[in-house]
Amino acid sequence: MTHADLVKRAARWLCGSQRCVVVMTEAACQCNSEFPDAIGWTARGSSILVECKTSLNDWYADQYKPSRRGGPAMGRYRYYLMAPELTKRVATRAGPWGVLAAHAKTIRVVQKAVYQDCSSGPELALLVSRMSRMRGDLDRLVSQQEGRETRIEHPKSLEAQASCPHGVHSRMTLWDGSQICGQCGKVLFVHGYH
Repeated sequence: MTHADLVKRAARWLCGSQRCVVVMTEAACQCNSEFPDAIGWTARGSSILVECKTSLNDWYADQYKPSRRGGPAMGRYRYYLMAPELTKRVATRAGPWGVLAAHAKTIRVVQKAVYQDCSSGPELALLVSRMSRMRGDLDRLVSQQEGRETRIEHPKSLEAQASCPHGVHSRMTLWDGSQICGQCGKVLFVHGYH
């Protein structure tokens, strides 16, 4: 399983079983030192961060990030997502982080994350950065949801995401499943039109 596969599955897990209303994958912001693989926010404003790891070495390297050593960190609940064979070795060392096993068709919680204090500043900066980039397309998407006559080109399938020059790395998923590029604001997928 590749890192990109794990990131997609993390986003689906956040939208689905965790009921996050906003999900971002591989989000980057100039004002933050942390670049989460996937992060989502629930309707109550609680944040859930998922770091995807493809190897034990990748997990060990993650332990040296400033946000893992007491620096400002995102996510009130933080998880590692990895292949099931890696979870056995990581679960006992994950501390307050949760551990998720990516099985063929499901994601299983091996160890539940413990609530942690987080830096709301970096999270807010990330959200503001993404929202400011997509203001125009978001207005059109909202007006369409409200039934006004606004035309948006709808891709026929999720494969149309590749047509954005920024790829899946800057994708933002809205509450209804619609997806917008956080870099250029292009509508990548509108829920119900695939």
